[in-house]
Amino acid sequence: MSAIHPLNRKVITTICILFATQFLAAQKTDTTRFKNGHYCVFDRGKDGFPINPIEYYDTTGVLTHTRSYRGQMLDGPLTVYDREGRKTELIAYKGGLKHGNNIQYFPDGSIHNIWTFRMGEVHGNGRTYHPNGQLEWSMGLKSGRLHGLRVLRDSTGAKFNGEYTTNFPLNRGYYTTSNINGRPHGKFSVMRSDSTMNYTGYFNKGYPDGEYIYYDKAGKVRYRDYYNKGKFVESIQGDGKSISEPKPLDDEPH
Repeated sequence: MSAIHPLNRKVITTICILFATQFLAAQKTDTTRFKNGHYCVFDRGKDGFPINPIEYYDTTGVLTHTRSYRGQMLDGPLTVYDREGRKTELIAYKGGLKHGNNIQYFPDGSIHNIWTFRMGEVHGNGRTYHPNGQLEWSMGLKSGRLHGLRVLRDSTGAKFNGEYTTNFPLNRGYYTTSNINGRPHGKFSVMRSDSTMNYTGYFNKGYPDGEYIYYDKAGKVRYRDYYNKGKFVESIQGDGKSISEPKPLDDEPH
């Protein structure tokens, strides 16, 4: 292999320096501060627009989350962190709406649960996991509501029998169900982290059935959902007005 002539070496070095200088000049780091003292940091491209992802910090300089945008709307991953820098949640957005997987994590980084969204509404199969990675709950969800069969397994993978308390990630509340061969059965109540009632409902051999009542933090009824054998029927506002049309039901849930 022939050696590079000293003059050519100088030319190559000069070109590299100029390229690096132009690249750095094309990117400008900006900081935007908000009224609450939080701030975000991002680089701008040649076109002047922010380069994703944008980092958001609290008043003490701790990274709280990162966001991605397309135009003025969230588009792409939104990643949330705790004060120790551990990832707690990963939310997929498209066109400003949740679309794709919403994943929440245990402190060790393993997956706690996965919810699938479609254009802003939870839709598809929901799954929660035990800390050892075994499947805990599997459930159906459709257009933002419960749908179909729900099954609970213990940390060995066996279908659970007896009373079981489920804790939501990030200390967001809990609920207790009675279960027969993995299927919740009977009335249950979902509580918020401050111990106020979120909603009450009923499972019939694993399927949502009957009336589900949703409350605000003051204990006032917000709305009521009605199910028949795992299928959503209609929703009634707190004042008694229907906010959805009844749908015809099959004899058996899918």
